[in-house]
Amino acid sequence: MKDYYQILGIARNASKDDIKKAYRDLAHKYHPDKKGGSEERFKEINEAYHALADDQKRAQYDRFGKNFDQTAWGGDFSGWQGQGFEDFGGAMHDIFEDFFGFSGGKNRERRGRDIALDLEVSFEEAAFGVERRVLLRKIAACEICGGTGVAAGAKETTCDRCKGSGTIHSTKRSLFGSITRLAECTACRGRGKIPERVCETCHGKGMLPKSGEVVIEVPVGIKDGEMVHLEGEGEAMINGTAGDLYVRIHVRPHKTLRRVGRDLTMKLDISLSEALLGGDREVETLDGTLKIKIPVGVTEGEVLKVRGKGIPAAHAGSPFLGGANRGDLLIEIHVRYPQKLSPRAKKLVEELRDEGW
Repeated sequence: MKDYYQILGIARNASKDDIKKAYRDLAHKYHPDKKGGSEERFKEINEAYHALADDQKRAQYDRFGKNFDQTAWGGDFSGWQGQGFEDFGGAMHDIFEDFFGFSGGKNRERRGRDIALDLEVSFEEAAFGVERRVLLRKIAACEICGGTGVAAGAKETTCDRCKGSGTIHSTKRSLFGSITRLAECTACRGRGKIPERVCETCHGKGMLPKSGEVVIEVPVGIKDGEMVHLEGEGEAMINGTAGDLYVRIHVRPHKTLRRVGRDLTMKLDISLSEALLGGDREVETLDGTLKIKIPVGVTEGEVLKVRGKGIPAAHAGSPFLGGANRGDLLIEIHVRYPQKLSPRAKKLVEELRDEGW
């Protein structure tokens, strides 16, 4: 169970001002866009703040402990909310709004929840790029009403509560004097209108859980742990914009090849006779089997370079098309020395020694 008080570093009897101050300090310290920030820590801090800053949520958390469920209050914080990828002012919106009744002079955008998923690809797919299709279940706009929540042909009347503005004005006193706040009207959900009949499919919510196929284009030369960002492929939001989809790529290791920038490295064991006399060997590359020439007198640790057999550079016009420039394949030589010599082999080595080898 997460201890929200411990996450924010406050006592259980902390005041709202204490909660707000702790959140502001920690959010500033761990914001992902700052040096030394932490996306995971920032998400935990945000989750704890939203649970404890609301009196009802805090009371439920204090009472039920591990059985506390934020989703019952309409705030699922298990996924990304986008703060880690936005301007820091967006993450601090709640604090500015509580103090001043506005958010830097901008209207707060209604935005759906971001979605994060992991995708595994092969070493070759990461090098050359690949298109993958995944089945994703998410909250999407209702196809029947187009996300409005209004039944087809139904009339809409002006909301009595907000008088059609979609916002509610409230005034409160503070150290700065009387402050007017603007909040979304809960009666019409900010639309300013109330339908006579709601959509029967989504029951007026405008959104429904839906499973669908998403195409993910893994770009050429992507590295293990990097992200693919698909804008608007997250969950829908009524009267707002959809969140984004973030796909973290996991690259399966290759059995012989290792990546260093756009170059590939590998180790090749050769016999003592091959080191002395040279010869031909076949090695596995991204393009299949390649025959290489072992030079005469190659030494332990020497690196043979095969040009143009590394990782492709992304095409300037599209990150999903490999360009002509590629890194190199670097082959590190390891000479196998015999543990025991036959009498004949020993005699031959002694002859080489006598000749000054």
